[in-house]
Amino acid sequence: MSMLKNQKLSVLFCVLLAGVLLLSSCGSSVNHEALKNTDDGAAYDIMTQSSSSYVSQPKFADPEAKIMYDYEYSADQENGTGVSLTTVLEEQSDRKIIYNSWAEVETKEYDKTISALKTLCAKYSAYFESSDSYGGNIGSSTERRSNFSIRIPVENYPEFVNEVSGIGTVISSGENNRDVTEQYYDTEARLESAKLREERVLVLLANAGSLDDILALERELSDIRYEIESLTGSLRKYDSLISYATFTLSVNEVIEYTKPVVVPLTFGEKVAQSFSSGLESFIEGWQGFVIVLTYNVFNIITFAVISLVIVTVIILAVRKPKKARKQDVIEEKKEE
Repeated sequence: MSMLKNQKLSVLFCVLLAGVLLLSSCGSSVNHEALKNTDDGAAYDIMTQSSSSYVSQPKFADPEAKIMYDYEYSADQENGTGVSLTTVLEEQSDRKIIYNSWAEVETKEYDKTISALKTLCAKYSAYFESSDSYGGNIGSSTERRSNFSIRIPVENYPEFVNEVSGIGTVISSGENNRDVTEQYYDTEARLESAKLREERVLVLLANAGSLDDILALERELSDIRYEIESLTGSLRKYDSLISYATFTLSVNEVIEYTKPVVVPLTFGEKVAQSFSSGLESFIEGWQGFVIVLTYNVFNIITFAVISLVIVTVIILAVRKPKKARKQDVIEEKKEE
């Protein structure tokens, strides 16, 4: 009986020890998450590994504007131990982007729409780069139509585009922006190099002795100056396109507004769409499962080891009393 009691106490002690280890493991995981939340200064999503604080970027960004961040950064970043926020802002503001978009507008009040467009241009310091109009002739039954190419200062571009929808019914629109940062700075560097070569040739020309040297240096100087003029013109064109966005607008006079045409899906298209959606959900589900499994791998290993220890102790605890009882039976038979 004493031996059996000691075995039960041993089993109970092992179970309690396993429980303490498991709780300790969970507690360290929770503390780790709490520390991560404290260090980042924002809630952190374990599943997606993404912070709730983010950098908001407007659809029509001003390349000269300072981008505002909605999180705070530590002084260590400014001291050289991390990426400086000032550096990030400077890099963003140095981007050279040409903004270009278009829209098609329908209206039943053509004259009123054109007048509103002119008022909008005056409000945002925009101007008509080109325009053309059709229809409206005497005896003509066709509706009027106009096309405009409008240049808007880039700092007023987002507001201008947003207010265009108020002058008529927008039936289609789009944008085609172009990042020319690399081309711009490459042209700028080539221009600086050409100016340095010009200075060197001028020094050589001032010290030239023979007529042949003077003529050769003058030809070289002429080529360099032609290159400087060409590169300066390219930079001037880039500056114009970057500082003023281009907006192409078509205004159509209509009797009735165009109704959107909805084409019903065929049976095959519905099946293909359903299959594609199901496959995407299946892949996303398994990806989420793998992410959760990977994140909890150490907890799973710890739990498996503890469970194995508990099962082993229980099996040993159960087997020993059986062996003891068998031994007692054998001894009783011997005594009989």
